[in-house]
Amino acid sequence: MGCNRTSEDILALRIPRMIYDLFVYFIDLPRWHFFAFSVVGYVCYYFWEVVKRPILAVSEGPFKQFLLKNVPTLEMKFWPTFWCVESRAQTVFASILRSQILPRINYRREVLTLKDGGEVALDWLEDGCEPDAPLILILPGLTGESQAEYIKCLVTAANLTGIRTVVFNNRGLGGIMLKTPRLYCAANCEDLSEVVQHVRQLNPMVKLGATGISMGGLILGNYLAEHSDEARRSITAAKIISVPWDILPRINYRREVLTLKDGGEVALDWLEDGCEPDAPLILILPGLTGESQAEYIKCLVTAANLTGIRTVVFNNRGLGGIMLKTPRLYCAANCEDLSEVVQHVRQLNPMVKLGATGISMGGLILGNYLAEHSDEARRSITAAKIISVPWDVKKGTASIEKPYLNSMLGRHLAGSLCATVSKYDIFQDGKVDMTKVLQSKTIKEFDANFTSKQFGFKDVDSYYEAATLHNKLHKIKVPLLCLSAADDPFQPLDGIPIKAAEKSSHVAIVVTARGGHIGFLEGWWPSSKDQYMGRLFSQFFSAALFDTTKDFERTSQNMMIGVECTSRSD
Repeated sequence: MGCNRTSEDILALRIPRMIYDLFVYFIDLPRWHFFAFSVVGYVCYYFWEVVKRPILAVSEGPFKQFLLKNVPTLEMKFWPTFWCVESRAQTVFASILRSQILPRINYRREVLTLKDGGEVALDWLEDGCEPDAPLILILPGLTGESQAEYIKCLVTAANLTGIRTVVFNNRGLGGIMLKTPRLYCAANCEDLSEVVQHVRQLNPMVKLGATGISMGGLILGNYLAEHSDEARRSITAAKIISVPWDILPRINYRREVLTLKDGGEVALDWLEDGCEPDAPLILILPGLTGESQAEYIKCLVTAANLTGIRTVVFNNRGLGGIMLKTPRLYCAANCEDLSEVVQHVRQLNPMVKLGATGISMGGLILGNYLAEHSDEARRSITAAKIISVPWDVKKGTASIEKPYLNSMLGRHLAGSLCATVSKYDIFQDGKVDMTKVLQSKTIKEFDANFTSKQFGFKDVDSYYEAATLHNKLHKIKVPLLCLSAADDPFQPLDGIPIKAAEKSSHVAIVVTARGGHIGFLEGWWPSSKDQYMGRLFSQFFSAALFDTTKDFERTSQNMMIGVECTSRSD
């Protein structure tokens, strides 16, 4: 029987055969031919994909004209080291090679005492320069100091052009001992402001430049933005290198310190800028060691602010810069502090709709409050949302102790908890053995040695049974939206109470296939202003709290009617 094949059929049969023949041809080539083809391929890739002219992002005008006229490198292609083009290889080998090429620099060290008693080191290099030569202030990266290879590269380059330099070594770096219980952070410019004023006083008539690398660039950039008038008076020009741009800026809250019934203190950080005085309000509870400047909190606060909703962040005892006044911290099973905060916020805003959201352990505290104080919560809170909560605490702690990345996260958090309590002598009351507490390597060890004993539990398992939330959904009477990820290292999928939520009148759980713990990044390049977590947060609370059509109010009433009918039938 004949077979009529079209040209497309013949081509389809030939293409696999052509690929196979080509593969065999390359395999049978002499080794030096194969090597030559590989080299030619890499050279083509290097010239076409690696070597590029840098992008210059600047508006048209005199500044751009000045740069193009005086900095010719900007118009030249950047030629990365031929055998080291991958980003991580560039990072590692740059440090190794510079350590071999650049000798140690003999600076003139000046130790500057700051207003709060802290000390920083200023390392000056003025050899071969005129006394009135221009000066550049250099800020190293996260753990960098004046002998870091990339700093020596910049200092040497400046010195060869006759420019003096001074490197600002942050507190605790460059061989300087810490004199205060404070380091530095990318959002705080106080130390830099003091250093700039000091350098300017020593050199009142000299042109002063400034450059920051990586985190040093963040500090410098925030100084230029937040202290713009002072910076304009002091600094002639500035440059920042390899700065992590897409970090949410520090938020300027209005802080209220609330004294609790037992004499303890917590900080309430309010953001009401651009919102109506009677706009709805959301109370936000951060995670285990989180506070109002944590990135995930700023994401939610920003999302709420953009929709016209006011926010107040509840910083737990000992966090957010608040000193401990009583020998007690906080735990997931105790809602006393939250109850006082809710009543206080409600007294200040008696006629305003109040929402509440908790993240991770903050979600546990909020969830337990909604369950164990359900009548009080229903009178005070209109709607609630919890994010990345460890529903079953026992399973959550077991998951975070699994090797290797999970256990690294857990050890980091345990270290943060130990660091928090180590600052205070207030715990020397005999309730806990502080030696054991500070030796805790995991969250469970810390809870066994400290938290469970502080709050009167028999042992850590009793504490976890009281804190767990997966079996309390039926007690909640406030509309609650929950966001969890199936791959959350703090909570395995089988610990999420999906079936219980399917039966609950007031609880809805959203589970994404991916998202990690308080992650939920999406898109090719996650934007700081439009993340899945923030978008879901703002859409839910906008509908629930503004409620212009009264749809949410009717829904809540119908939910309560259903609960009452169920109770009567039982």
